[in-house]
Amino acid sequence: MSSNIRLTRRCHVCGVSFVAKTTVTKNCSDRCAKKAYKLKIKNQKVYASESETSSQIPYVAIEISAKSYLSIKEAALLYGVSEKTIRRKIARKEMPIIRFSKRIVLIKKEFENLLRIET
Repeated sequence: MSSNIRLTRRCHVCGVSFVAKTTVTKNCSDRCAKKAYKLKIKNQKVYASESETSSQIPYVAIEISAKSYLSIKEAALLYGVSEKTIRRKIARKEMPIIRFSKRIVLIKKEFENLLRIET
C-alpha cells in the first residue's frame, strides 16, 4: 500500500532529519531502527531487573532487622557499607563482636550506632 504522505521527521536514534513516507516512521534507516530495537530490549531487561530487585530488598531488610546478631555480610547489607568496612571496624576494635571461630563472626545489632562512616 503506497502513500503520498511526506513528513519531515527527526530520527530518534541519530537525530538526523529525514523524510518519512508513513506517519509511524521513527527512524531514518534500517540501521537506526535496529539500534532503537536493541535499546528498547535493553531498557526492558534493566527495568525488569530493577523491579525484581526492589521487590526483594524490603523482605531481606525486615528479615535482617529482626535478628539480634548479624554476620558480616548481613551487617554490611543493613548498614549500607562494604564488608571490607565492617572488617576494618572489627580489626580496630570499634565494633563489638562474638567470634566462634576464625571464620564465624557475629556482630551485636544493638551497637549499630557505633558504625559511623567518615566522609
